[in-house]
Amino acid sequence: MNLEIITVGTELVQGQTINTNAALLAKAFASIGVSSYNQQVVDDNQKRIEESISIAATRADLIVLAGGIGPTHDDLTKESLAHYLGQELVIDSQQWQYIQDYFIKQDRQLSPLDYKQALTFREGYCFNTEDGLACGSLYFDADANQYYICLPGPPNELKAMLNKEVVPYFEQKIDQPLATETICLNFYGIGESQVANLLEPIIQKARELDIAIYAKPRHIRLVLSQKQSKIVDNYQLLDETSHQIIDQLKDYYIGEGREHTIEAYLINRLKQLKLTLSGAESLTGGKMLSRLTQVPSASAVIKGGFVVYQAQAKVDLLSIDPELIEKYSVYSEQCACAMAE
Repeated sequence: MNLEIITVGTELVQGQTINTNAALLAKAFASIGVSSYNQQVVDDNQKRIEESISIAATRADLIVLAGGIGPTHDDLTKESLAHYLGQELVIDSQQWQYIQDYFIKQDRQLSPLDYKQALTFREGYCFNTEDGLACGSLYFDADANQYYICLPGPPNELKAMLNKEVVPYFEQKIDQPLATETICLNFYGIGESQVANLLEPIIQKARELDIAIYAKPRHIRLVLSQKQSKIVDNYQLLDETSHQIIDQLKDYYIGEGREHTIEAYLINRLKQLKLTLSGAESLTGGKMLSRLTQVPSASAVIKGGFVVYQAQAKVDLLSIDPELIEKYSVYSEQCACAMAE
């Protein structure tokens, strides 16, 4: 099954809101082996939404739209999809009852457009939710063998609906659901092109795997992925290849994990060596210790530090000799060494 994601919202197109929904959707469907090769972002305009759907329909058999199903005049996603498909929208009684009960509990008045959140396809399937007010809607085009889905835009509502309703629904639709096992390896002190060059023979040999190289802040991340039937559950090639890569780049390897950073490596390494760390920062303004203390259990290593931005602060707080600063300046090796001492 091939997925195309369309995220809807003028605020997304204009850069006012970061589009995290595309990542949520891609990750959720990847967990059951559904690949996503194309994504679109479109504003709250019916004509352009329908154009996006038309494009997606030429290259995907699962089209998911997220956003634009709320209770305002510019929430047009369900109406746009219904018009494109020539299908009728009706009010889902279960969701409409939940919405009415919610407003009573909140002692609020329903607006004339709140019913829009309970709309679903007459000949489709409704994803009911209590994590938000808008239900999700699915329509299956049997002639084209294509699924179309409208889902909510708020990320917390979208994530809940994906986990509780949508992903389980499609797990039942896939004959042999696939699982994607991923290993993330992190390297420091080496460039992206050098990594690619050194690993070329290993990558060529492991063609059954997806191996991607990403330049992250202050380090390089390798992501190795293998799709496998949940019935088979054999990731030997993935494990063997990751060990080969670590062995090839062992001088630069700082650890495994999607959230692993050079800061985490430093904290863990200092713990292993039973060393502590404190800092005297000038132009970094405390950023160094701020980054390090974000690592869990950093308190086992970090003792504290000083921010001595002005020259006089170096004298007052660190007892740096004013004559040293005058002779060499605050930008000198001599001043930096004195601060460390």
